Amino acid sequence: QDVAGACERAHELSLRAIRLDPDDAETLAIYGHLCSYLNRDFDAALHYFDRALRLNSNLGLAWALSAATFCYIGEPETALARLDHYRELAPFDPYFGFFETIYPNAHMLSGNYEQAIKVGRRTVRVNPEFVNGYKALIASLGHLGRLDEATHYRALLAQCEPGFSIERFVKSYPFQQDAPRQRYAEGLRLAGVPESERAPPQAPAGL
Repeated sequence: QDVAGACERAHELSLRAIRLDPDDAETLAIYGHLCSYLNRDFDAALHYFDRALRLNSNLGLAWALSAATFCYIGEPETALARLDHYRELAPFDPYFGFFETIYPNAHMLSGNYEQAIKVGRRTVRVNPEFVNGYKALIASLGHLGRLDEATHYRALLAQCEPGFSIERFVKSYPFQQDAPRQRYAEGLRLAGVPESERAPPQAPAGL
């Protein structure tokens, strides 16, 4: 309910953890993700991921979280390679279902919409309340003109995140480059996502 407060608390606790043990690879990886996702400080994020992996090159968590950052900075192929390495290192990770949600983002950003849809359908079934799992799926469906299915997933997303809009998404998602931002926004637009919370949902072109 208090996103800003939760973000501030996460940042505070991660810094405290690093002070308590500056050589803990897991802590460094988590802090790297916070630098990237919350602060959009991608250089710092890559520094902490690199340090985490120097301390423990077999830490699946660091490979998975760093994949998200490589999506943010516009390197989806690197993100996919890191996700695949994570799967090899931790095939029985109980959190795999969560980290798998990074795959649709990476596939969508690389233009592989079919694969983004294939994986996205699976991940939203497993994590139906994780709102960011729907967005790459909806954008990919929009790009491929699968408008009935896009409308279905828009409705599911609306149950978890009322008022979702393109404006809200491009402000909150930590894109480093404009081209991936525009690719994502155009897919959402084609799928009928409204431009802003004040605008009514659009009927996707072709319906």
